[in-house]
Amino acid sequence: MAVSLAVVKRVAARLEAMLVVDEASVAARRLAAFRDAGVPLPRPSPTHVDTPVGTRYLIDAEMQKALSTFVRRSCLSFEETVRLWRGQHAADARPNKALRGHHLAWLPHGYDKQALLLKVIADGVCHNFREGSTIPRQLSRNHKSANTLENALCRSIREGQDAGTYLVVDIDVAERWSVLSYSPFGCVPKADTDPALEARVIHDLSFPVSASVNDRSDPDELPQLIYEHIGAIARRIEISSSALRLRQSS
Repeated sequence: MAVSLAVVKRVAARLEAMLVVDEASVAARRLAAFRDAGVPLPRPSPTHVDTPVGTRYLIDAEMQKALSTFVRRSCLSFEETVRLWRGQHAADARPNKALRGHHLAWLPHGYDKQALLLKVIADGVCHNFREGSTIPRQLSRNHKSANTLENALCRSIREGQDAGTYLVVDIDVAERWSVLSYSPFGCVPKADTDPALEARVIHDLSFPVSASVNDRSDPDELPQLIYEHIGAIARRIEISSSALRLRQSS
């Protein structure tokens, strides 16, 4: 079934409006929790400073301090802190408010992973690790590339802080959470960008060897993936685009 561009735009606008409402609700719950703990949320701080040698990006140290104080006072577990930050609660457990499962209950009809897709949207990704695997608790140094491109790394982390996808806390707070596994950062330069300002950040989940997150993951828990050649995907896009243009012209 083909969908017109006008319908796509209406649906996108509706989803965007619903996301704005959801994000406001998440912010309100977060603010209420901080108030209950007697911790004021800090005002937005500068993302960077201009220096004689160029732009230097900054971690939001005030938010790091406030969040760390909040966790110490409230004694929340890592899971509880993440659920609060994502706005997950009994009435809405979605970790990503930009995803909604209503239309996906009928749109991908016949897709063999439909049930898994809907579950991930509703509850997030759940993955079991190998039995008997130990979690490395030792802090590991970042890769040399992350130190070389530290400014670009700080920019990426700050963007994650502001977007609510990264939680930056003091070391003593991280050490309270026994479920955490520490992995180093690495950075790879992007094409046509200044590596001092922007880089592709890699979270090395394959380190340390034999005790990494990837080593402890159980491959039997992962859904089987069947990769389709990019040429076939490109042909489908071309056919769909041609059909859409033909329908619009008629």
